[in-house]
Amino acid sequence: MAPVLTRLSSGGGFGFSKITAAAASSLPSYLRPDEYGAYLVLAMPLNGNYNDYAYLYNGGLTESSRTWSASTGAGGVVEFQSSQYKYYNNALRTYNGTGGAYVSTSNMTTANFEFPGDFTIECWVWIDSGASDVRVLSSMTSLTLPNGGDGAAGFNVRGVGSGLTGTFQGSCLGDPDRGNSGWGYGAWHHAAISRSGSTFYYWYDGGGFGSRTISGTYPAAHCAGATALQFACANIHVPNKNVYMNDVRVYKGVNKYTSGFTPPDKMYIG
Repeated sequence: MAPVLTRLSSGGGFGFSKITAAAASSLPSYLRPDEYGAYLVLAMPLNGNYNDYAYLYNGGLTESSRTWSASTGAGGVVEFQSSQYKYYNNALRTYNGTGGAYVSTSNMTTANFEFPGDFTIECWVWIDSGASDVRVLSSMTSLTLPNGGDGAAGFNVRGVGSGLTGTFQGSCLGDPDRGNSGWGYGAWHHAAISRSGSTFYYWYDGGGFGSRTISGTYPAAHCAGATALQFACANIHVPNKNVYMNDVRVYKGVNKYTSGFTPPDKMYIG
């Protein structure tokens, strides 16, 4: 049964305030309350399905359901599995094989993923090695196999062949478009990008991982008009690579992080 929608009080990012106790009580027990829930345009646990609970947090102002598709080339795998996860006892896995793999949807409101002001994009991600680039999550202007297509707003982790192995990189930012290197492979990490005013931040496990100055709407005009969302795409230049994801959240109208923080590291039990 779908969770019950609870309208939030007026004020805040979409004309609603921070999530109320009544709204929090109608969340599934495995979802943590979110004081910035009114700003959510995407809230996906990735705990065995593609349910997006943003509409519940924000009072029904975004899509309540989407159709997601698994795209795989030769040897590629997209699945929910229970052997490697951050929490929820399950996580999305993509394995690029020799032909590529990712998940995507074209059921999205483009404007929700174009940011004229503050925003935050975050998730938990596990990448097995730096053998190739990984587009962790992004809005997309095109979708193709084997390498994924053209990204708009979101972030990547660079791999061997780029000369930037372990570098955390924002999509469509121009040069310099990256934070610091030093991504730790074979472990779960909390990754986030955010903007406050004209400062764009990279965050890694709650610590600052670089920043830069950007102005105007993100993504820039040459990447605008995204028509899809994509998760967990590994560059096929190096095959046989695993990516796992849990707890994707995208906020429009608020920057959650301007200094170091402790990432949420367990599921919420009501």
